[in-house]
Amino acid sequence: AGAGPGGAAAGAGGAAASRAALLSNGAMGGISRALAVTLLCPITTVKTRMEASGAVGSRFVYRSVPHALTHIVANEGLRALWRGLPAALAANAPFSALHYAFYKQLQSAMAPRIGEGTMLNFASGAGASLLATVLTQPFDVMRTRSMLSLSGADVTRGLMVGIGPRLAKRTLQTAAVWSLYEELWRIWQERADAAATSAAAGRRGSS
Repeated sequence: AGAGPGGAAAGAGGAAASRAALLSNGAMGGISRALAVTLLCPITTVKTRMEASGAVGSRFVYRSVPHALTHIVANEGLRALWRGLPAALAANAPFSALHYAFYKQLQSAMAPRIGEGTMLNFASGAGASLLATVLTQPFDVMRTRSMLSLSGADVTRGLMVGIGPRLAKRTLQTAAVWSLYEELWRIWQERADAAATSAAAGRRGSS
């Protein structure tokens, strides 16, 4: 016998709720990351240039972060601190949106197989990071090249260069972050619940 109208409606409602949750998670992750990237773009620019300062033929020689900021503004103008912002937003906002959405979906999909806990959080974080990193790698390469002001270079060539190290770093990093976050949240929640229960018991006892 097929599912009745009630079952079909419940299934459609569940699918709609799942899509809404996916979009909501992605939007929250993307918007939060976009705001952070915009505010911190000058520091990211300095970091990128200082990392390249040791390369042979590099034209960036900065003594410190304050020196780099003042040198860039004095010689290239204030806008130079945000030169790589479009590519940075294209790399980071979608990464966070995709990563958070994938993370929640993977958690839901894998929980029945491996159960709740640290292993689920680590696996979900690693899988989400792997997918989001591959999809946003070209924009991250363009961001780096824009911030280094590679004159005459085609910033769209070799956009998958460095994908191996980036996958290794981001996959392990974000998996560890999510595992620690979920574990610390669980501990905090348990203590908050215990404190609330104890307070309620105390009020009942004094009444």
